[in-house]
Amino acid sequence: MERRRHPTDRRAHAVHLLPAGRRLHAEADAVVSGFESGLLGGLDPAEAATFVALMKRVSEHAGLDQDVHPGLRTPDTPDTPGTPDTPNAPDTPKAPASRS
Repeated sequence: MERRRHPTDRRAHAVHLLPAGRRLHAEADAVVSGFESGLLGGLDPAEAATFVALMKRVSEHAGLDQDVHPGLRTPDTPDTPGTPDTPNAPDTPKAPASRS
């Protein structure tokens, strides 16, 4: 990557991919595409699109729509609702209700 001055805003810089970064991005894209094909291979294109849209909605509802998967968060990553390290995470076990 390379930082360059923004063409119209002297206060800002823009980050640009260099050729090696473009190649790495293409390789990563191919790996992701292969994984998705294997995972969704049993579905027709319309079913696959529906599945992905539903999973996105579930993730957003669970608070997992952030850029960093909760399992990959570091101590300096800000907590967001729904992550396993916060008390209101959907997968946090709740105490059974007492019967009186």
